[in-house]
Amino acid sequence: MKVVGAYLLALLGSNTFPSAEDINNILDSVGAEAEEERLQFLLSKVKGKDITELIASGREKFASVPHFVVGVVVLLLHQELLQLQLRPRKRKLRGRGVR
Repeated sequence: MKVVGAYLLALLGSNTFPSAEDINNILDSVGAEAEEERLQFLLSKVKGKDITELIASGREKFASVPHFVVGVVVLLLHQELLQLQLRPRKRKLRGRGVR
């Protein structure tokens, strides 16, 4: 989910076709890392596709999912977000003279 989130953030930032490097930079900024396999899988699935078409397609598929499954997904996403917030963040000191 974090890879998808970073991809969407790049799109919101007017990057029409985010690269793997763009997504990794976004994730690095919050101390997260992406598995290369998942990153490449996402990029292969969205290559050359418009985000509005992807969202519309996802909505159609999601509409057929029973409602209790949606609740479970929301709960799992919430738990993953909490884990990301509780993890210590890596801070990079860039050119500030601190050693």
